Amino acid sequence: MGERIGVIAGAGSFPLLALLEAHRQGFSCVVAALRGEARREIGAGAEALDWFSGGELGRLIAFFKEKGIRRVLMTGKIDPRGVFSGEIPDASARAFLAKTPDHTASGLIGTLIEFLAGEGLSVMDPAAWLAPFFCAAGPLTAAALTAGVQADIEFGWARARRLAPAPARGGAPH
Repeated sequence: MGERIGVIAGAGSFPLLALLEAHRQGFSCVVAALRGEARREIGAGAEALDWFSGGELGRLIAFFKEKGIRRVLMTGKIDPRGVFSGEIPDASARAFLAKTPDHTASGLIGTLIEFLAGEGLSVMDPAAWLAPFFCAAGPLTAAALTAGVQADIEFGWARARRLAPAPARGGAPH
């Protein structure tokens, strides 16, 4: 196998799909699975696996550093409301929370990317890893969109952007 990368695995199928794609591309993966979020089978494709809660950010960083990881892929859903509930965050998690402008998903992810970079862990864009599992951009039908359907799409996108804005640095969410 080639380069070792770290994977922070949240809920859903995307962490498993990302591991498959990483292996297909020749990478080996060290997985930090989030307790209560990641699927149990996430360890099947991992070179190394450990389970973490949201309050154990210092231990997660130490785990990656001990394994020689410098690049990290974050994938899967993480419920920001449940990440820190019921536990006392470690010193790293407290420092991270102090830098977080808000506790929305976008705010947490953007700050986490910057925080990990400060710890020497660069976060990779997951789009390249998950692209094989998405449809191409554009219409998925040969039929042309009617004016009414186009208006509905524009209305929906405007509402979706207000509900889940992109991270402050612009561009696609990480």
